[in-house]
Amino acid sequence: MKLQELAIQQLVPIINGGEYSATPSSSYRGLKALVTLFQRYGRGEVYDYVRQEPKNPIDGRPYSRTAYTTMALREMNNTDQLYNFLSDQLNNELYTSDIKNVLTSHGYNVECIAKKWTITNVDVNHTTTTVDMSFAENRDKILACLNNAQVSIDIAMAWFTSDAFLPILLQKQSENVRIRIIVNNDAVNALHGCDLSSFNVKKIRGNHGGIMHDKLCIIDNQILLTGSYNWSENAENKNVENVAKIQDNAAASAATREFNRLWGTV
Repeated sequence: MKLQELAIQQLVPIINGGEYSATPSSSYRGLKALVTLFQRYGRGEVYDYVRQEPKNPIDGRPYSRTAYTTMALREMNNTDQLYNFLSDQLNNELYTSDIKNVLTSHGYNVECIAKKWTITNVDVNHTTTTVDMSFAENRDKILACLNNAQVSIDIAMAWFTSDAFLPILLQKQSENVRIRIIVNNDAVNALHGCDLSSFNVKKIRGNHGGIMHDKLCIIDNQILLTGSYNWSENAENKNVENVAKIQDNAAASAATREFNRLWGTV
């Protein structure tokens, strides 16, 4: 299920509910409530009142309700999670009428079937999965995927030592694409790693003292890049390597959940 940007903008104030006041309306959701709500659909942020988190990685400030809900809906767009989320909200009587009006104005059929509101012209059982294997020119193929990112790029890379990936990541960050990077906490990255100080980065080790050996890149929670290939000059120019590009909502969501688990370990 894919929404136009206008539909997302129209849904945000509905999901957020009425404005806060001394007696906030029953539909009002503060940031903590919104974080808790979206956790049910795969998001990994944890609300922390003391540290004022989650923070927007673009400016380092706590998210506003509008910015957080907009980001969450954009990242769920064109996924099964969005369909499940909207179906659940349709069946919350506080939001039913307004959400129904937005969806119907954008061409979706919303019907009450067996006392449950249902979006009837979405084929929730249809999934398109593509897997492309690459054994050469891996860097160029990864860069092409990064260039198409619109919302988020999550990278867990054992060794990130090639500066060739930095220009596109900086460009995407300037376009307000959220970028998070995890690298292995070792001497290779300490001595030869790229300068990642412009990004939101965490250095971690394995659960039992081993290395963080993942090679994952999740783009817009829809495309997963994985394989043997580290983002290094050796991987590009010396080694025998492979990269798999997997376009599948379930695979990308599973990788995002694992990334969020790793991100929360520090």
